[in-house]
Amino acid sequence: MARSRKVQPLTWLGRPWRDRAWLHPLYGTATVYVAGSTIEAVVSAHPDWPVWAVGAATGLVGAATTAAGVLAAAGDRFTGWARGYLGAAGLAGGTWLTYAAVTSPYEPKAVVSALVGAALFTGAYPAVRHAQLEHEAHYRAVRARPAPPVAAAVPQFRNPEAARWEGLLASVGLAGCTYRDREENRAGFAILISLPTTGKVTYRQVVGKCDALEIATKMPEGTVHAERAVSPDGRTLASEVWIHFDVEDILTKTLPMPDDHTPLSINAAFPVGLFADGEPILLKLREIAMLIVGVRGRGKTNLLNVIIHQLSRCTDVVIWMIDLKGGRAAKPWLKPWLDGKVKRPVLDWVATTRTEAHRMLVGGHALIEQRANAGYGGSKVEPTRQRPAVIVICDEIAALVGQHARGQKGDGGPKLYDLIAQLTLDIQLGRSEAVDFVLATQRGTVTMTGSGDLKSQCELRAGLGVTSPQDAQSVFTGNAPAAKLLAKLKDKATRGAVLIQDGDGGRISPGKLHFYGDGDAMLANVHRAATLHANYPAPLDEAGARAVDAAVRKLYDGSGYSGDDGRWSAARAEHLYADDGLPPEFSDDEPAASTPAQPAVAEPTARASSRGGGSCRPGRSAPRGARRGSSRCTTTNGRRLWSISRSPGSRSRTRRHRPMWTATRP
Repeated sequence: MARSRKVQPLTWLGRPWRDRAWLHPLYGTATVYVAGSTIEAVVSAHPDWPVWAVGAATGLVGAATTAAGVLAAAGDRFTGWARGYLGAAGLAGGTWLTYAAVTSPYEPKAVVSALVGAALFTGAYPAVRHAQLEHEAHYRAVRARPAPPVAAAVPQFRNPEAARWEGLLASVGLAGCTYRDREENRAGFAILISLPTTGKVTYRQVVGKCDALEIATKMPEGTVHAERAVSPDGRTLASEVWIHFDVEDILTKTLPMPDDHTPLSINAAFPVGLFADGEPILLKLREIAMLIVGVRGRGKTNLLNVIIHQLSRCTDVVIWMIDLKGGRAAKPWLKPWLDGKVKRPVLDWVATTRTEAHRMLVGGHALIEQRANAGYGGSKVEPTRQRPAVIVICDEIAALVGQHARGQKGDGGPKLYDLIAQLTLDIQLGRSEAVDFVLATQRGTVTMTGSGDLKSQCELRAGLGVTSPQDAQSVFTGNAPAAKLLAKLKDKATRGAVLIQDGDGGRISPGKLHFYGDGDAMLANVHRAATLHANYPAPLDEAGARAVDAAVRKLYDGSGYSGDDGRWSAARAEHLYADDGLPPEFSDDEPAASTPAQPAVAEPTARASSRGGGSCRPGRSAPRGARRGSSRCTTTNGRRLWSISRSPGSRSRTRRHRPMWTATRP
């Protein structure tokens, strides 16, 4: 049996001279010297030959021989060391022959250089040979492996379900797609397919064939939709697609609002409905602006009620609302406070006019600047009850910043440009200062949203049905598959259905919103939630409130955010009390109880009257040490009042009265 040269490498120490491998460089040196002597003899026989011609011819022959040797060693059979050794040896030999042809191989310099070259190449030869032998052994072992049988690459038995789905996909024009997996969900099931590597089938083509799949599987319209697959590390996969088949059509069902009134945090996501596959739709209104688009009757007000319900459960949020429809959407949330059942409304500020909305936006900008200058939280503010987030909800922003939103001439109100610029600036800067926005409109065009800059800041978008595919494109700009899905949500059976996109890379899928009720049922649900959640929302922090108040007082009539002439004063909010009389005393202070307020029996009180006398004078400050809302009394003209009563263990104080609409801070 032959010994393995790989195990016993060539070395100068301890190596028997049995294979004479070390003599190969000496053989080469001797061959070159003999060639030089031959050239010397030929040149001596022809003294008329020019010396330069002889040297040039010898150099060309040496270069050609070297190149031939290197090319012969090309390929994967030889190592780089072997090719380098051959090239160096050829170059050295050719150079020596050229020198010997011009001078003489018997000159002392020629002899010494030949001996030095022989020593160097003989010393390097064992290492080069050892590396080449190891490489040749590996090369022979690889080539000796048997090739895998062709039949092993193809499964002998095909999965019947895979064959059935691939045949169905091919029948609708998606030939080449491979069935990978099936997953059951609450609404039905979904299959995972791999797109062909040739690129002949793309994700957009799969989305376009969903209608054909509905026909082939005899499913109702809108129950088949596609979604890109996501890797475990959260990256979207271009070659894999989930196709959802919603056997139970959630989009046509009514999902009652869950009766959950436990406290939440704005730092966590909250549910607003279910996706078509039965997974919950979770919204996190933190460091993001939301745009809600839907034509009339598609459920924008319902979604706003759901959002307000969930926000009012958060103990670290302040809710401001712009409702330019006269406060129709906001007033039901104020009703328990107007009825005197709770001490604070869940909505901290309501703007029903363009002027009041301008005050709110300017106040929001002042709050952003105050928090930025204070440097709370390092890079961004983390909402807490002591420093809560502020969520500004604007219903029908077209009435505020739309192309046709114009105030009356001479009314002294804000200009359209000022409102657009202020709202855009607040959205741009409010993210890191925990001031975020929820905007609702009927169309996603810039004529309704004010400007493209404002619209581009709204990363979280919700579509609730549009009248045309063009309107759908304006909601999900540049996303044709999402726009096509949104255009389908226009039937009466799918009212309340929504398509939500969270950022550019977020999930885009249809779903159904929780239903808050219609008519009296909606009012009852809102009233109950506003009563139970009254103590959850936090008051604005004192430093922020001072900054907002100072900024608002620089506008218009000089009234501010808090105080007797604040946001709840009769001059600015009396129309909200029109059907309920004057509200009870409002305080920006922290409520006494941290648990949700329970419904209380309303005390019989008279309606407010704009006429009549009485000893109360509007705007008069309360005595120091007064307890807010401690008792009520009624004057001869029916105006509802509050008074100071004596606390246990306290000294008697003089009873003084004031109107209930004025709000004060201690």
